[in-house]
Amino acid sequence: NLIVLYAELAVCGLTDGKKKERLKEEIDKLINPKS
Repeated sequence: NLIVLYAELAVCGLTDGKKKERLKEEIDKLINPKS
């Protein structure tokens, strides 16, 4: 769920760079499934 992913992204903020990158990838997959 995109909203949940964005919420997690906001929660981790700048404290957890690796998790943030992974969440961004997940969001990109949801927005653009063919990638």
